[in-house]
Amino acid sequence: MTKKKVCTKCKIEKPLDKFHNSKSSKDGKKSACKVCRTSDSKEYQKNNKEKRMVYAKGYYQKNKEYVKAKVNEYRKDNIEIVKKRKKKYREENSEKIKLDKKKYREENPEKVRESIKAWRILNSDYIKKFLKNKRLEDPLFRLMCNTRGCIKKSYNNKGWSKTSKSQEILGCDFKTFEQHLNNNLYGFTIEDTGLDLDHIIPLTTATTEEELLALNHYTNFQLLPSEYNRHIKIDKPWDREHFESWLKINS
Repeated sequence: MTKKKVCTKCKIEKPLDKFHNSKSSKDGKKSACKVCRTSDSKEYQKNNKEKRMVYAKGYYQKNKEYVKAKVNEYRKDNIEIVKKRKKKYREENSEKIKLDKKKYREENPEKVRESIKAWRILNSDYIKKFLKNKRLEDPLFRLMCNTRGCIKKSYNNKGWSKTSKSQEILGCDFKTFEQHLNNNLYGFTIEDTGLDLDHIIPLTTATTEEELLALNHYTNFQLLPSEYNRHIKIDKPWDREHFESWLKINS
């Protein structure tokens, strides 16, 4: 016959396996059942959050290596459970995570810069390979890189520092810029090879930073065949008639 005892909390008679073990009691079991003890524990934690946090922090400080080892051991043995738990937390707390990250970046700009710098150095080969493949596979990304490089170069050539973001200088986002470039009479698109980003009015005509800024507006950009842009137009103003005559001969 299964031995039983009455729980001192809920007053219900239950089998002994429903009670935790205890070396100090005659029957080797706690006086309250597992359900009641769990309920009491949850209630205590709920009503004593500050106290529990102080205790947990103190325990961690005294036992850092032991805690880290136990955490790593648990993660290694429960990879899928940990992944699901993290995923669930991210889904349920997406806004909180964004705000926490933003707050940390604002309060620790130097740490963030150092962390990014260290990561880039550590993963430099991977980054180069990734960016190279992305430029080959993603025309819009290639356009973004070429545009940023083009604008930065134009400032460097004049000896000025670029203080505004490329999209602010362009006056539009890169998707709008792509649509602008693709909307031409010759069927050129950013996906085509052998095309350059050309300034309709050359940057060499700028004498002030304000003029250079205006010439880097998206409306002053167009796509041109590299051969024509680099060897014929160069720094000359755009001449549609001349280009179309060249295009007929070379198309």
